[in-house]
This record gives sequence, C-alpha cells and structure tokens, in this order.
Amino acid sequence: MNDEILAYLNHAFLDIGINYSFMRKNGKVSYPYFVGDYIESQEATESGEMRVTFNLNGWTKGSWMELETIKQKLANKFRHFTGMVDGYGVLIMYSNSTPIPVEDSELKRIQIVFEVHIWRNE
Repeated sequence: MNDEILAYLNHAFLDIGINYSFMRKNGKVSYPYFVGDYIESQEATESGEMRVTFNLNGWTKGSWMELETIKQKLANKFRHFTGMVDGYGVLIMYSNSTPIPVEDSELKRIQIVFEVHIWRNE
C-alpha cells in the first residue's frame, strides 16, 4: 500500500463524515471513531497486481445502528470503485463486516473489511 492510496482512503472517509485515523486514534476521543490498518500480500501476478486487505475498525458508545448506518454508507461508496490514483490503477471493494463483542458493555465495535487491488503503471 502506498502513501497516495492511503491518502485517497483518508479523504474518502472524511468526505462522508467518518471520524477516521490510520493505525491509532490520535487526540481526544469523539464517538463514533474509526481506525484503519492493512494486510499486504506479495505481488503474485504477471500484471504486477498487489492485493491488500484494508480493515476499518469502528467504535461507538451509541447504538449498534449507528455503526450499521456508517457501514452501509461505506458499502455504497465502495461497492466497486475503480480508478487511477497517482499513476496506480486501483480497485476498492467493500468485502464484509463483523460486529465484535467488547467487554465494556457501553462500547460497541465493528470491523469493516475492504479488498484493495493495485496495479503499478510503469
């Protein structure tokens, strides 16, 4: 994953009003908030494709529906985004989500997963 694609995702999340940070929440916590990370695979094809799993974890002290509503906004935005980002061909797709139990009964958590495919344009 490169800086340009991470910056694109950052702007896309902020554009739809998601309180987002990469890797860890910085500053004062304001719910709901989301933190992203990724798992990168090696380039496995002759086309130079890189496959990345992007995880977006969200927390709230509100209702489960608050997280579900945000998940649906993200699913709609990333049903099948394709385009060029700073010379890279990119495909971003919503993949799945999982509500995750948390010991704190007031806190709710969801993990939203996106598939990212990147092709280098050299």
